[in-house]
Amino acid sequence: MNIGGHTMLPPPETFLQQAKMAAAALVTENFKFVSLFFKSKDVMIFNGLIALGTVASQTMYNVFAFNCPCSPERNHRYGLAAIGVPALALFLLGVMLNRGTWDLLSECRIRRCRKLAPVAGFALTGNIVGRAAIAPVTWVVISLLQGEAYLCALSEFIDPNTLEGFPPQLRPVAHLMAKFPCKGAVASELLSFLEEIERRLKYESQSFLAPPPRPAEKPVVGKFSHSYWRSYHAASTGNLSAAAKMAAAALVTENFKFVSLFFKSKDVMIFNGLIALGTVASQTMYNVFAFNCPCSPERNHRYGLAAIGVPALALFLLGVMLNRGTWDLLSECRIRRCRKLAPVAGFALTGNIVGRAAIAPVTWVVISLLQGEAYLCALSEFIDPNTLEGFPPQLRPVAHLMAKFPCKGAVASELLSFLEEIERRLKYESQRCCCSPFGYQQEEYWGRFHASERELFQRTAAAHASLRAADNVERFFGFVLLDAAERAEAEAYAGAAAPVPSADWNRVTGVYLYRGERRRAAWARYHVDNNMEGMVKEMDVCVCDSASTS
Repeated sequence: MNIGGHTMLPPPETFLQQAKMAAAALVTENFKFVSLFFKSKDVMIFNGLIALGTVASQTMYNVFAFNCPCSPERNHRYGLAAIGVPALALFLLGVMLNRGTWDLLSECRIRRCRKLAPVAGFALTGNIVGRAAIAPVTWVVISLLQGEAYLCALSEFIDPNTLEGFPPQLRPVAHLMAKFPCKGAVASELLSFLEEIERRLKYESQSFLAPPPRPAEKPVVGKFSHSYWRSYHAASTGNLSAAAKMAAAALVTENFKFVSLFFKSKDVMIFNGLIALGTVASQTMYNVFAFNCPCSPERNHRYGLAAIGVPALALFLLGVMLNRGTWDLLSECRIRRCRKLAPVAGFALTGNIVGRAAIAPVTWVVISLLQGEAYLCALSEFIDPNTLEGFPPQLRPVAHLMAKFPCKGAVASELLSFLEEIERRLKYESQRCCCSPFGYQQEEYWGRFHASERELFQRTAAAHASLRAADNVERFFGFVLLDAAERAEAEAYAGAAAPVPSADWNRVTGVYLYRGERRRAAWARYHVDNNMEGMVKEMDVCVCDSASTS
């Protein structure tokens, strides 16, 4: 306002009202900016939720399910499997649940990938693999950060000579070092080394996270920025006008709409995840409140297996019955006798029904085996007491005594010292590879046999190759220059280093699977028999070519 050549300021009330409206407009703009930011980052937010869920799952696994066997040879396999197997399963699950995977497969199945440009195919594959790798990478990183699985896997390989004051007379070393992940199983004279070993191995597992420290940067706040934030704070703590409140309400509504659309687009995945979480909660509650092992011979086995299998079967049948696709398929086949149902569509619909129905039972079985309570109840009576060091041989009946171990209060006082070892052994079995045909003692024997066989094969192969090379060089030059040890070795095995037929090399090359023959275990990988016809059928080796080569 200009009066007599002088500029007059507005009244203080009007100025304050204008300032409030300006600050409210700033708050509204910031809300709008935040909402647009989250809308543009929906994929990133979803990936973050996957990573957070994986962190929670890995932490719960470490707390409730991880159980190091504390035994040589088995520690290494168990620890590495605890890191790698869930990561591989999460990766395959991520690939299968990605819509791009099925789009790519459909494109290649229908058009044989003829119209798929290489760049587009590479980009789509990269997107699928990248999205699927979030959960497994998170699992591996958190496992290494916590260090429990790494400690279990590598404790037996620590050199005791690097531990100051370690008693040199204690043997066997590997057996003693394998006990360190289980604090209760460590010998009393070795407890002083427990903290140092834990620190050393956890440092190794976290050594990939050792970047040089960087000085903290002080944020730069300018004059106008400071004024803006002061006005923003004043406006956010003051009374907003009615227009600003309406704008904020509209923004909140818009953000709720965005969140609802986001979850609607992921409804199948979220529903499957809720089913899995509900099954985990149900199985945990069942173990806590309802599971009650009878601790009696014969009944233990039936009760434990029923606790794993019967609920899983019931959940599968319930999932099939509650799926709308089941009734659509039955109605189609009842009305039209499946005449208009294409085989591909029928297979896809059946696969969808079975896949959706299998989520809950598979989760139930996996969680049951991870926790190990039902498995411990089912197989405790079958443990051979001769495999337990120091078990009193005069105690009978054995099956009745071993069946009491799932109930800690029913175990005889002189057998309480074996309780922890039996629990570790059976929980290790329940969490190991389910496709192994070996029993507990059979697997331990096979591990020792395989290690000895591999070591002897390598040493013998090196000597055989050296002798054959010396024989060829001597034929070419007329003599061969050997040192004393090599000459003694050549004289000792003169004439024994015969050429190995190609059929035998083909037989011991590749993946070796456990096989039973004539009710006996075919342990030896390098065993050569005269059953050439059976070998040809098994290994697809051409006997004619092998005979001519040899």
